[in-house]
Amino acid sequence: MKMVGLLVDLSGLLAISEGLIAILILFANMVDLFARLIGLLAILGGLLTIS
Repeated sequence: MKMVGLLVDLSGLLAISEGLIAILILFANMVDLFARLIGLLAILGGLLTIS
């Protein structure tokens, strides 16, 4: 009986950590997109100031 409880706990922990990893990956992608947007804005700003 104790082993089953342990397995359930482990699978629960795995599911939680997988969820956290997915959130972290999502967050990293958002940050990456944000950085690219800022880079594009900076390039556009530079082009505008040159012209």
